[in-house]
Amino acid sequence: VIACVHPYDLYSLRLCLRYNVAACISNSAPPCEMLTALREVSSGDIYHCQMVQQAIRRYGITTGGRPLFSEKELQVLQYITQDKTTAQIAAILYSSPYTIDAIRKRMMAKTGTPNITALVCYALRLGYLRLDAL
Repeated sequence: VIACVHPYDLYSLRLCLRYNVAACISNSAPPCEMLTALREVSSGDIYHCQMVQQAIRRYGITTGGRPLFSEKELQVLQYITQDKTTAQIAAILYSSPYTIDAIRKRMMAKTGTPNITALVCYALRLGYLRLDAL
């Protein structure tokens, strides 16, 4: 499903995220944006246009209106991008490896991503991670 919404219609954006809409683009986006969304979705990815990404970050939109990732989840995600193992992350964060694994699984469940690579790509697309910081 691809949804065209006004990026400041917070109710619609929450619904799109709640029901795992594959692509969400601004209703004022150029036609080429729809083609980009179709290509991304057909390859199995999730696509949010730049305006929608900004609104999600600015307003912390998720299904419940809370930020998508907790502070601990963001820390784990950052260490994952630094090629740290579960055991290393657990030692750094003074946690059990089982806790880190649970956090990893929870992030994948929240985003509907099948693996860590897809999770990192999703976080990059939404601006939770930056390429220059990796």
